[in-house]
Amino acid sequence: MKSNAIPRTGIVDAMATGLNEAARRPWLWVVPFLVDLALWLAPRLSVTALTEQLMSTWKAMLPLLYTADQMATVQEGIDLVQTGMIELGKSINLGALLTAGWLAPPSALASMQATRYLLISDAVLAPLGLGFPVKPLNPSLWQGNAIQVGSVLGVIVIVIALWIISHLLTAFYFRIIAHSLPAVRSTVAYGALPASRQPVTEDQRSLLDGWLPLTGHFAVLSLFASVVTFLLRLPLALVTALTLFSSSVAVQFLFMLTGGITLWLTMWFLSALYFAGDALAFERQPLAASLAQSLILARSNGFKVLGLAAVVNLLMLGARAVWGFLGGNPVGAALAIIVNSYLATAMVIGIYVYFRDIRRQWQAAQVSRQVNK
Repeated sequence: MKSNAIPRTGIVDAMATGLNEAARRPWLWVVPFLVDLALWLAPRLSVTALTEQLMSTWKAMLPLLYTADQMATVQEGIDLVQTGMIELGKSINLGALLTAGWLAPPSALASMQATRYLLISDAVLAPLGLGFPVKPLNPSLWQGNAIQVGSVLGVIVIVIALWIISHLLTAFYFRIIAHSLPAVRSTVAYGALPASRQPVTEDQRSLLDGWLPLTGHFAVLSLFASVVTFLLRLPLALVTALTLFSSSVAVQFLFMLTGGITLWLTMWFLSALYFAGDALAFERQPLAASLAQSLILARSNGFKVLGLAAVVNLLMLGARAVWGFLGGNPVGAALAIIVNSYLATAMVIGIYVYFRDIRRQWQAAQVSRQVNK
């Protein structure tokens, strides 16, 4: 007796498909390769001088707020804050914003990147102090002198400009994959529509068709993810500040409880967004419909989606460790950038293949439920 069950595509099968398809089409790697090449060779956009200036101004204003005795009491803490902020400023490269965005392909050079490909380690655990520090590829050995951005206005302009460029590149990257790879083209069934009403296929579109609208959708999606994630973490930040003034058992318990709830809510929210970009880029669905479909699929396949996120995260985190090992010389660094571009592309394809499969399973279950009523 012939079974009507739809064959399932497992996580390993989806990742294998992504690796195979990406290997067959190396031109799809172009965007992550060029971004990492720019970060590797271009001078850093540093805010060290601006940080030193701001901290000096802050320190000069403190005597206006505190008495000499009070200043003597907190002087050690002031020095620690100043030193810490200056060290933080030295570690910042504004150019790394080219890898910003929820859907931006993972970079070989970013020490931390809160994208869906590193959802668990970088987007959820690292901001809570529970991440897995891995040494990334270090480009400083080949970069020229850093370019100092010496004004707050300059930082704001650069941040906005690079954030926009990042989403333009990411949307173009998804358009290249959708346009070049038949394996990931839409499988949505449109029924027996007249020829005049059949949707336009990717074969009939230009590469740039829909690029700018897709950029806008990606930017809104990234902004939505960032704002909601910040709001979810805000209670934990307030409780953390409270622990600085009290070491009671009740406060410590509140801190652990709030941390656990924040961890769970952040993981739940970001996993619900996991497939929104695929619906936008490969299915050309509206933003609201993409978010709704991603939420439905993530909630009806909760452990499967977390399993996929964990596998992708583990692959990219392990690759980052390898890049840090290889990146001690120019040849190794170049090889790391090339292979990372391949892996990033494979992850995009593999995630979409899995999304397409669980959506097909969900649609079949809905039809079956309607038939059985």
